[in-house]
Amino acid sequence: MSSLRAIRILFAEDTIADAELAIDEIRKANIEFSYVIVETEKNFVNALENFRPDIVVSDYMMPSFTGMRALKIVRERKPNHPFIILTGSMNEDTAVACMKAGANDYVLKDHMARLPFALIETLSKSREKDEKESALRSLGESEDRYKALFHDNAAVMLIFDSIELAIVDANPAACTYYGWPYDELVGKRIEAISARPLDDIKADLQRLEVRGSNHYEGKDLLANGEIRDVDVYAGKLRSSQRSMHYTIVHDITDRKKAESLLKKRARELAKNQEATISSMAILAEYRDRGTGAHIQRTKEYVKLLLEKSERAAYRSREDFDLIWQSAALHDIGKIGIPDSILLKPGKLTPEEFELMKTHTTLGSDAISKAEAILGEGSFLSYAREIAEFHHERWDGTGYPHGLKGEEIPFVARVMAIADVYDALVTERPYKRPIMHDEAVAVMKTEAGSHFDPGLVEIFLRNEKAFLFISSFYLD
Repeated sequence: MSSLRAIRILFAEDTIADAELAIDEIRKANIEFSYVIVETEKNFVNALENFRPDIVVSDYMMPSFTGMRALKIVRERKPNHPFIILTGSMNEDTAVACMKAGANDYVLKDHMARLPFALIETLSKSREKDEKESALRSLGESEDRYKALFHDNAAVMLIFDSIELAIVDANPAACTYYGWPYDELVGKRIEAISARPLDDIKADLQRLEVRGSNHYEGKDLLANGEIRDVDVYAGKLRSSQRSMHYTIVHDITDRKKAESLLKKRARELAKNQEATISSMAILAEYRDRGTGAHIQRTKEYVKLLLEKSERAAYRSREDFDLIWQSAALHDIGKIGIPDSILLKPGKLTPEEFELMKTHTTLGSDAISKAEAILGEGSFLSYAREIAEFHHERWDGTGYPHGLKGEEIPFVARVMAIADVYDALVTERPYKRPIMHDEAVAVMKTEAGSHFDPGLVEIFLRNEKAFLFISSFYLD
């Protein structure tokens, strides 16, 4: 598959199964490599120093440290070292943040077969960049040496007059790329081959004058009228008596199209996930004679608590969105509860209440079956936790398992506050609503018994926002 040989790969991965899956895919590509797998930051730093990998492949989210932390460690030591993020899911914002932080690429675990191609592409680009930087250093040392490298270089290269913005030289690769014969390309002003506004071009050149070099993305215009996305490295020609600079142009049109398609698919996937969750939740709400407003309110309550909770900082943005969207499925198990119990206007008998309590496990089982179809790491994992555990109590007296304190999943503890508050301030078949201030007093009293006391503190600091949500989404 590739001419690269004996690649040293450092895997930062807490899930050995995922690391083994990645290793199998690389082996299938007939790449010769050695590897080390680490799970902690300390071992990661040691491996960087002692194993001296050619490339790092790091999981995005690990218990002991994150892929972004691993990337920061690498960039502090080796600014240009090849680095690939491996993740179960990634939305547009997270992908952009990773690339801005210096990741060369990212691979979704559901598309692990792409990893060998990402390795080859990243290492090839790194090698090409090293060669290019070496060539650039040589270019600045001697104009004669520069001329030889310039005309023989396969990269698209141009020399501009910094004052007149006119092309004074072009290598054969540039003539082929832009589609102009040498004698027609030389002499053209820079705006003739650019699809960007002249003011933007001048701004880039001004930065070049200040820094001595500049790197940016732009759009170039070919002789046939085609517009191409380009990555440009520009530098001042120090050895020339005239004020001139050079540019090295790399066409990234195909990469941009691929990135755009990936972002579009990610957005479509997120919409499909939200639509799936919402349709399932609305079905359960109609079964309970609801209007859907309860679903929207509880989603907003959960979202608010997550935003205000320090724990939210340890979760990726896609996890954050999935949690509050999944809150809609907390009562999906009520579909399996008979109408005589679900819609009973009075107090339930002990036997009826025992049956009502099974809606937690019924919901969890239903979601688990959907997860089995979707496969490991599906977007329903948070929904299953919320459905099964949102009636557990901090003091261990809840159901269905009698979990206590932090044994209860964090997302279920958040859901408990949202669900109980909404039950207090809205009408149900078996009760009348109470006023917001009364509900707040109840929630405060139940801190440490029913609810996580830390989350109750967050609720109390934001109780006015809860009142606004309850008043905005009316049944």
